[in-house]
Amino acid sequence: MNAFYIPAVIQFAAVLFLGLPLAVALAARDRHAPSLGWVLLSPALGTAGYLSLATILHSFGFRSAAVFWGLLGLAAAGMFFQLARARRPRPIFILGGIAICMVAAALAFAVNAADLVFAGLDYFPLTNDDTFSYLGHIDQIRAVGWNEPRIPYPAGFIPLIDHAVSTRTTGVILVADFADLLGLESHSSFFLTQRLALPVVALGASGVVMLVTCSWMASQLCFASLIFGNVLLHQILQQFNSSTLGTVIAPLIVAMAIWTFRPERSQRERWAGFALAGWLCGTLAITSTEAHAFYLIAFGAVALVSLLGERQWIMVFREALSFVALYMAASFPFVLKLWPALISQFVNAGTGHPGDWIAATGFLVQATGVTLTTADKLSAYPIVPRFAALAVFASMIIAIITLAWTARAANRDRTVVRSDLLALVAFALLLASFQAVLYTRGSGYGLLKVTDYFAFLGAIVVSVAAFQLGLTRRWFIGCVLAGSIGCYCAVAFVEKREILARYRDRTALLPLPASYRLPSAAEGTLVPDLSADVLNLFLYENRFGSTRITFGATESNRYRAVAGVAGPDRIARLFHAGALGTTVADISYPDGFSSPVVQTEPAIGQTHLVQPDPHWLGPTGLRIGLLWRWLSGSGGFIIYGPLSGGQRTLHVNLAAGPDMRPDNQVEIYVLGQRLLTVSPAEMPLRATIALPALAKSENDGEIRIVGPAGGIYQLSVGNLRSLAR
Repeated sequence: MNAFYIPAVIQFAAVLFLGLPLAVALAARDRHAPSLGWVLLSPALGTAGYLSLATILHSFGFRSAAVFWGLLGLAAAGMFFQLARARRPRPIFILGGIAICMVAAALAFAVNAADLVFAGLDYFPLTNDDTFSYLGHIDQIRAVGWNEPRIPYPAGFIPLIDHAVSTRTTGVILVADFADLLGLESHSSFFLTQRLALPVVALGASGVVMLVTCSWMASQLCFASLIFGNVLLHQILQQFNSSTLGTVIAPLIVAMAIWTFRPERSQRERWAGFALAGWLCGTLAITSTEAHAFYLIAFGAVALVSLLGERQWIMVFREALSFVALYMAASFPFVLKLWPALISQFVNAGTGHPGDWIAATGFLVQATGVTLTTADKLSAYPIVPRFAALAVFASMIIAIITLAWTARAANRDRTVVRSDLLALVAFALLLASFQAVLYTRGSGYGLLKVTDYFAFLGAIVVSVAAFQLGLTRRWFIGCVLAGSIGCYCAVAFVEKREILARYRDRTALLPLPASYRLPSAAEGTLVPDLSADVLNLFLYENRFGSTRITFGATESNRYRAVAGVAGPDRIARLFHAGALGTTVADISYPDGFSSPVVQTEPAIGQTHLVQPDPHWLGPTGLRIGLLWRWLSGSGGFIIYGPLSGGQRTLHVNLAAGPDMRPDNQVEIYVLGQRLLTVSPAEMPLRATIALPALAKSENDGEIRIVGPAGGIYQLSVGNLRSLAR
């Protein structure tokens, strides 16, 4: 695990230092004792600063080393300037805050990295097909420094990144630069950055609580509920990089709304607050495009209430202008593409999505951080997680009411500012409104995303409400509150361990990425007998190798073969059954053979399924040679040649499924010639078919089900292979 912890700590320390000068400057503007809240927010400030400035510098042609060391030098100069010009905050204050951040980050890493134990930095759970788009984009930035010119891999293909260049580049740059600086593989840096986000978001949310309450107890309650709970785990495990990094910036917008609209702010400070908020929203726009729309609405609502009450229109115009100017400056590399992409995202989400079943009561367990959604009904979960989810949900409702009610008398308590509470209430009510609309419309995908974007907000609201009710200032009641939060953390932590264990087991039962690597002596052109994410991982692992790799145009969503690559000389297979829904081998593999690494053999005479195909379901089974697939309608395959007539025979196992009808027939074709016709009454059948002469290097075959379609489980197909006579 040291391979994970050492680069994780280095990366966290780097973003902490990058954000420290601005955090110290904002803390020094507090009228009373400087708040450690801004120091807790400094890792988020550093990450946001890097996302923004690194993107701008890369767009001008700078590379990772120049960008990182240039920004680090700028941060060092800013830190020296802050210490030299101001008596407050003192160095002991800063050092204490840094120590707290480092200890908190170490705890957050330890609690949320159990699934990395087996694989370390070679971790690759295969959970999200978009991951390979990110990895290709990371390689693009590492090799070129920007999105153009496009890189071709030596293996003979290019990464497909065009569909998300304007919405993912910023997050990719952060991953790519730290991969170069730490000497990591692209996938290692990608998954490492996902885990970095958790302590940064948790500290940022705790920093907001500290800004409002100046209470360590309230801040600790917020931090504990986030690192032991599961509200941040979904997007991290599903590798939603833009959502994850967008959630890093989001607490800063909440904090800036609180800081800017306090009555103690001078006109110059308010102007600076609007400018910083514009910079943060612009950075969020190029990091998580769809998320930033919600924060524009939320910050705009808070600003509108404050500005309308003052009626100083010249000041309003100047502050709005500073917001827009910094928004444009932060997002200028992609500003012309942002809003068309944003509109497209919302149109697609509003017209239906495969995840719409999430808009059901069962989603409550994920929204409250108890566990991840696996069923649509809340009653489908065990009683303890169900009760915990309902208790947290009720606590959030009570907390929002408490903040709204106590905001009336907040001016009489110098520890809390009324505008702080109003800002939090505005954010919470807008989130609740977004969720209510998406829930009633049945838009599960939209509900999932908006909940992810504001995942930390519930912990802030509940912690501040507990402080407002005096629960954190009375010893006995404080112990009861801590016990209640502890019970929630215990329930969520048990669920967290089970979730991480599933990812750990999945990773342990699948080949590690290094297993997909071809031997250095491999020559000629090679075709992989793999499909879906497994094919993408094979291509990723061998992209810089000398062996030329060819594959069908439809077989990979994330890589495109370069035209002109010759037909395959050899075929590559990884004899590993896989587990938990991800099968590596296929029905074209020989029986009784296994290998933990890639094996190659001459391609002539070998078979390969054409993928993806909606009629071929995924392979089923845990033993190579006994794997089978369900087929409906028709399914294609390839026989590699050339072959002379009578040289080989085609073998296949056929069995009728529950959806097969008596009037159906199964026909097998090769190069358009029908070679076999079978009725359901003749199955199960192990067929042996003499193959005609096959002149081409790739010869099309098809298993066709003739007659009325009965469903997706019409035919079971296994052991589809060509053998020498």
